[in-house]
Amino acid sequence: MVHMHHEGSARVLATCGTKRSKFLPDVATFKEAGFADVNVVDWTGMFAPAGTPSKVIEHYTKLLALCCKDKEFVSVLERLSLEPSYLSSVELAARMKSDYALMRELAGSFGMKNST
Repeated sequence: MVHMHHEGSARVLATCGTKRSKFLPDVATFKEAGFADVNVVDWTGMFAPAGTPSKVIEHYTKLLALCCKDKEFVSVLERLSLEPSYLSSVELAARMKSDYALMRELAGSFGMKNST
């Protein structure tokens, strides 16, 4: 979408998150556009099977944190119009719980029912 916005074939009306995207600085956030309750952010997480030894989890946790600070890794993400950020496993779990509650409420507002 970023490329299409810049070339003029699409217009991004607002972006998610608490701050403007560095790739779309001319586009307001939903909050700035008058939708203060919209704060849904795309995220990608790395998961391990239940029972994975804690030393393995700690090892990959440290590597992921380092990746988000690595200039080459950040450069690759930026070429894809992605802004890297790092959340600890505790922070990601909280984000997932919050997102789940929000999506459940949203689905309910459309008359959809949770099957689990």
